[in-house]
Amino acid sequence: MIDERIAARGLQEIPGIKLRMVFVVAVIAAVLSVMSAGAARADEHGKRGDYDEHHGWHDADWWHDHHPGWLWQHHPEWAEHHREWRLEDGDWDDHHHWRDRGWWFDQHPQWVKKHHPHWKPWHDDWEDHHHGHGD
Repeated sequence: MIDERIAARGLQEIPGIKLRMVFVVAVIAAVLSVMSAGAARADEHGKRGDYDEHHGWHDADWWHDHHPGWLWQHHPEWAEHHREWRLEDGDWDDHHHWRDRGWWFDQHPQWVKKHHPHWKPWHDDWEDHHHGHGD
C-alpha cells in the first residue's frame, strides 16, 4: 500500500518535472540563439561595426570617419586595432586618462588651440543617439 502511494505520488510529480525541464531547456535555447545571432552578425561582416538607425551595417572605419564622437562614446574598444585614432582623436589628461577631442573642446578649448591647433571640432549629431546595436 505504501509502495503504491509512493509510486502514485511519483507519477503525479513527473509531468511537473518534465514541464519545468522543457521550460528550462527552451529558455537556455533562446538565450543561446540570441547570443549566437549577435556573433553571427559580426562574423557575417568580418569585422567590428554596428548598425545605424536604418539597420544598415557599417564597419568601425565608417563610424570613425562619419560619427567619431559616437564611436568614442559607445565603442572605444574599436581603437585597439587603430592606434592612429588615439593620436588624432584625443589626448591624455593630467591623470593619464585618455579623453576624446570632443571632451577637450568642451572642457579646455584654449588647451586645444595651444596643443592641437590642427584639430577641428566634431559636429556629430550621433553622440547622444541611441539605436539598436549588438553591444
